[in-house]
Amino acid sequence: MSSNGQGWAWAIPRPRLIRAIDQAQGPLVLLRAAAGYGKTVLAAQWAAQRSGVRWLEPGDVLPGGSGDVVFENYRPGDAGLDRALIARLEALEPGARLLLLARAEPSLPIPRWLAEGRATLLEAEDLAFDPDEAAALLGRHAGEHLEQVMQRSEGWPLALRLMAQALERGGTADQIAGRLPPLSDYLEAEVWPALTPAQRRFLLRTAVLEELFPQECDAVLGRSGSARGLRAMQAAGVPLCPPARVGQGYRYPALFRDFLLSKLDETPKERRGLEARAARVLLQAFQPFRAAPHALEAQDWELALTCLSQAADRVYREGQAATLETCLQRFPEDYRERPEFLRIEAYIAWGSGNYAIALSKATRAAQAGDPDLRALALVVVAGVHQAQGRWGEEVATLEAALAAQPRQPLTLGIVRHLLGAAYLRLGRLEEAEATLNQALEGFKPHQPGYASVLGQLALLHLSRGRPRSAAEGLEQAALMQRRLGNLRGEAVVLYNLAIALNQAGMHRRAQGALAQARRLAERVGLTHLLALIARESADTLRDVGEGSVEHYRQALAALEALQASAGLLHAYHGLAVLHRRRGEMAAARRAAEQALRFAASGDPAFVGLVRVHRAMLEGDAQALDPALAGVLKGPNLYYQAQALLYAASRGQDPALRQKALELIEDQGFDHLLREEEDLLAVRLGAEASSLSASTLAAGLELRMLGGLELRAPGGQPSGLRPLALRLLAYLALRRGATVSPEQIAQALWPDSSEDMRPTLQTLVWQLRRALGSGIVLTYGGGYCFDPPYPVWTDVEAFSERLRQGRLAEAVALYQGELLPGVDWAQLERQHLENRYLQALEDLAEQEAGRGSLEAAIALLERVIERDPLAEEAYRRLICWHQQAGHPDAARRVRQEFSRVLEAEFEPGKH
Repeated sequence: MSSNGQGWAWAIPRPRLIRAIDQAQGPLVLLRAAAGYGKTVLAAQWAAQRSGVRWLEPGDVLPGGSGDVVFENYRPGDAGLDRALIARLEALEPGARLLLLARAEPSLPIPRWLAEGRATLLEAEDLAFDPDEAAALLGRHAGEHLEQVMQRSEGWPLALRLMAQALERGGTADQIAGRLPPLSDYLEAEVWPALTPAQRRFLLRTAVLEELFPQECDAVLGRSGSARGLRAMQAAGVPLCPPARVGQGYRYPALFRDFLLSKLDETPKERRGLEARAARVLLQAFQPFRAAPHALEAQDWELALTCLSQAADRVYREGQAATLETCLQRFPEDYRERPEFLRIEAYIAWGSGNYAIALSKATRAAQAGDPDLRALALVVVAGVHQAQGRWGEEVATLEAALAAQPRQPLTLGIVRHLLGAAYLRLGRLEEAEATLNQALEGFKPHQPGYASVLGQLALLHLSRGRPRSAAEGLEQAALMQRRLGNLRGEAVVLYNLAIALNQAGMHRRAQGALAQARRLAERVGLTHLLALIARESADTLRDVGEGSVEHYRQALAALEALQASAGLLHAYHGLAVLHRRRGEMAAARRAAEQALRFAASGDPAFVGLVRVHRAMLEGDAQALDPALAGVLKGPNLYYQAQALLYAASRGQDPALRQKALELIEDQGFDHLLREEEDLLAVRLGAEASSLSASTLAAGLELRMLGGLELRAPGGQPSGLRPLALRLLAYLALRRGATVSPEQIAQALWPDSSEDMRPTLQTLVWQLRRALGSGIVLTYGGGYCFDPPYPVWTDVEAFSERLRQGRLAEAVALYQGELLPGVDWAQLERQHLENRYLQALEDLAEQEAGRGSLEAAIALLERVIERDPLAEEAYRRLICWHQQAGHPDAARRVRQEFSRVLEAEFEPGKH
């Protein structure tokens, strides 16, 4: 008889597993896992809640009866026992259970029973402790150690118990992170003796691999058959985790692997040989980062340096720079001046913002004779120049890297990619486009560099002032980087995406992109990018009305520490804009002056915009005109729109103001009208000023039949632009109803795949500014037209006259179809047209009844003109012509009606 599970784990109830047993399909529940997974304890907990449970193990005689049974320590291969278990299963009463506890795969038809619903399987992943159960076991130590213990033990109950005991005895975090001697003793006594010599050799020699793919195991072992061996190990109950998903291999639990490696360390020469073999296998499989630790363990320094050189870029991109540094620290001193070693160190220093160290080491590495190594070292030098705003030197360095004539296509692609990006920063767009397209030839679509180049090509749209197109391309590039696991590349693309979204007026989406970029940059350790993200975040908050000087101070401090001149140019300009919008003109002028200190480090188009802004603040017409001319000659439409707004606020040229508004509307930069409200209120208001309160109180007229026009009494125009007027019409047709932004966007922009809510908000702002804040109300996340003053609409007046039976007045109001050419009005248009035609027919009937046949005929002719298939109108018209003594006219109408019918229903005759 067994001990019935009496022991330490009775203190940790496991109700989720007991429920799983009680609710199991079929009478058999198989608990199959390696030693130490608490199978016996769980069975005992379950049995304690039931009565009359029989507890058996090999050697016991299976009793008769039909009640619950627990059978522990089952071992496959005993045919007699299997027959007895099958008989007992068949004899169980409904609701009774047979719990079978086993380490190995039973020699019973378990797969068939599972498929038939006669059995339930609970394996190691089910029996492992979850965080709540582990916390209960750790008790007072859970708060400090739970995460570490769960990660190290992977929920293995035995390991958790031993760690809890170690902590209770005063053990430290370092001690539980290392090997656990009590666990090794347990495995030595309980698991190792049950293995055959061949199984032991397989385990020891494959333990050097963190992941166990059959092909790699075969290469390390120097023979085939590993796939079969891994399956056999799992069936035998050896602690072995199967692949969690496609693309992953088997693996030994970390603590079991530690046990195996400790035994392998008893023969150090054999271990070094196996580690070196594993490194070469993984390097040949294009997995240099997985290969590097094996080469270091083998102390094969040449192989290790080769692995790290090939892995450095990817390791750094995935946020594992610290791991890379740890690997470098293991090298002997005589390797530390090797050019490849220096290049890797320089790369780490550059990414961490240690530019002096990066420049020193990269310059020394660039003396290498190998052209690819020389080019890659110069790439780091160029990266330092770029980070510090020396864009001219960056281009010269990258051109020197290209002149080194690297032989590897990948190296050539990297250099061309970065050179294209540098040309882009300098506004040399044609050279940038050509170089970036050449760079694509150096990458394959599955490589991170390919996605990075696509991101730079998307930035060409941004440089040309087309932020929505840029955002589309950058979103695709970010998705590619995410799929490739390129954390660094994804962070950079998301930062650029935020810039594009901000320029498109999608500030909330930009905030989301910046938050993601910040998390990735922190994980990867991109100090320079974090400073740029802080600067762009300050701009974003400013444009949604939540900005503060403190946001810019934090960004400026980070950029100053890095000597990031280009970032400082943008940050000081953003601060100047914030001060100006807040009416703090002296502070705005000081910030604008500070920005121009870094003009040599900026994109010429942006520098021109900064000069226009400063000239506006200073009232310097002599400086304003040439600066504006320079921006207008450039390719960036977004900067042009901003510069025109700045210039228009200072001058009185109506043509300049009109050009600003047309460019804003044509390119979809409507958000600028909201963000730059202070400029518009000062100067542009002459063309789009709000109607006075007294004018609004007298009421407005909105005509939508035959056209679209909004007028005040006396014929004064509203000054609204067409798109804002169409929004007003859409809401006015739904007076009193709340309409969601999504419904409005679908109506006004049915073909757009972009988020049009920022543009909609701008239009609502325009309506409120021109017609008073009450013209459009916000209710429950939607918009409602319910103005506080009279707004007469011809559509409502037409419907009201029809309701009152005043047909002649209704017909007079109908000056044409509703909103001609506006797609979203099609249903309303057809409805009103039908009502109008019916009103004409009814009015004609009234005129005929009064004997006014000529008037009735004229009304019906208007019906037929608008609806050539109005059969009843034709019949009446023929009749009335005959009554009025117009036989020729009646005959002509009859012939016309016949022709129309033939053309419609028998088109082949014409």
